[in-house]
Amino acid sequence: YKSGILFDPPWLMKVIKEKTEKVFKVHSGIVYDGSPRTLPEAEFLYRLLSEIIGTGNISVIEVDVGDEELKKRLAKRLICSKSSNHVFIRSEKLNPGDSCPEGDGVLNERDLDKPELFDTRLSEYRNRTLPGLEFLKKTHSVITVNGEQSIEEVQNDILEAVRTCII
Repeated sequence: YKSGILFDPPWLMKVIKEKTEKVFKVHSGIVYDGSPRTLPEAEFLYRLLSEIIGTGNISVIEVDVGDEELKKRLAKRLICSKSSNHVFIRSEKLNPGDSCPEGDGVLNERDLDKPELFDTRLSEYRNRTLPGLEFLKKTHSVITVNGEQSIEEVQNDILEAVRTCII
């Protein structure tokens, strides 16, 4: 994982199945962020969700960002040393080594965001993730959001896409 290589699909599919079934015992919907990442995961997840909620209730949103923009954004991303749930954008006020604004700990660069891993991660995306996305586009409609906009605009477009999915 820290080398930029994606997890092994069988292990990940087991985890996804367990967590998905647990969520659907309590809630009527679920959002996956950054998943599925491979063709086997996409096929598996599509079958699983089709059985649980039916294909008419599955929505896919793709955030489309070019390689150079991704590289710039990854170089700016910082996380808290105590909790990677808190993600921040490097700025005049926020730099590696500064105190984390939310909770204790300090701001650090994420291991996966190191420039030397970018080409590996991009290769993993092209060779392993894109086939899964193509599968989903063939079997289902995919809403594409322009990820090169500001964070606020991307968030608004994603929220609008989610709203259209649940209506």
